[in-house]
Order: sequence, then structure tokens, then C-alpha cells
Amino acid sequence: LQCSVSGELPSSCEGHSIEAIHLESIRPLTLFANKQIIGLVSGQGGNYSYCLAELLGRAGHKVVAVQADFHSLFSKEDQPGLLQFLEAKQVHCPIRKGQWYDRVATGGNHSFGTEILLSGKFRELLKDLRSRYDKILVFVRAPIRATETQAVCSWSEQMIVTVAEEPVDQLAPLITWAAASPSEARLTFMMT
Repeated sequence: LQCSVSGELPSSCEGHSIEAIHLESIRPLTLFANKQIIGLVSGQGGNYSYCLAELLGRAGHKVVAVQADFHSLFSKEDQPGLLQFLEAKQVHCPIRKGQWYDRVATGGNHSFGTEILLSGKFRELLKDLRSRYDKILVFVRAPIRATETQAVCSWSEQMIVTVAEEPVDQLAPLITWAAASPSEARLTFMMT
């Protein structure tokens, strides 16, 4: 079993800009992220997906950061987004192009995040993105024991999980998931 702790991340690491103070915290993740579909689960930590996407993009990868955080506040600029596409209110997934990476905004709040992440339409979207991008980062803000976290396990090739003070027994389902492929590095933790 290959599980690791990649570093410590301030909980204030949130948003689109890479601050010098966060660079050294996030850089080790670029070495870990060697698969195509990477689930980022952050219970109490910040959303560093854009920062990681930029670092991977600067390293020459074609990257898309998909926001699947259906619980946090969102702005009108986040619409249309993933939610509108998955609810068939948008014909095509609204991908916002960027200099170093592309992104898909969440598009709003929803009580059925687990079901969205397990839906056939979401899996079809991942299949489509797989044909167009080297790295697909999917960010979910959910507690470690939440069913949304388990949903991420169902389609991720690797996972980066932000933990704070969770007891080891709460990490057991993730470690079991990682143990399914003991010869591969599938799981790493970031501490806040």
C-alpha cells in the first residue's frame, strides 16, 4: 500500500491565485499527480484545485479543473456550470478557457451531490474530458466519511484528500480504496 502525506496546507489556500506561501505546499502534489482523473476531497481545507491545475499546466500538461462542490457559496459568474449541464439545461459542458488550465464551475448548490457524482451523465462527461485533457482534477468539498467522498472513489484513479484532525478510523475507507492497487500510489493526504 502506497499512502503518503504530501504536505501541510493553510486552510486559507482558496481561489484562483497562487501565493508564494502556498507554492511549496502544493508543488509536491504535482509529483504525485501522475494519473489522468484525480479526485480532490477537501473537508475543512481550502480549494487548492486551481493552484494545482496552474502548476500542472505550467509543467506542460493540458488540464481541466472541474468544481463539484455543491455545498459552498457560489457566484452568478459560476453559472452556467456543471450543475446546469448535468441537469440538461446546457447542451455542452461550459468549459471556461484559461492560460494554464481550463475550468468548469459548479454552477450552484444541490442536495444530491452524491447522486450527481455517481450519475451516468457525470461519468460520460469524465469520458469526454479524458479524450481532451491530460489531467482532470475534480474538486469536492465533503467530510471524509461522507458518501460524496465514496462517490469520488468510484471513478478516481488517484485521490488527494485534505484532512485536519480526523481520527484514523475515519480514513479507513480511503485506505481500503487505495489498497485495491497496492503497487500504485493512489492516495495522498494534505494536512491543514
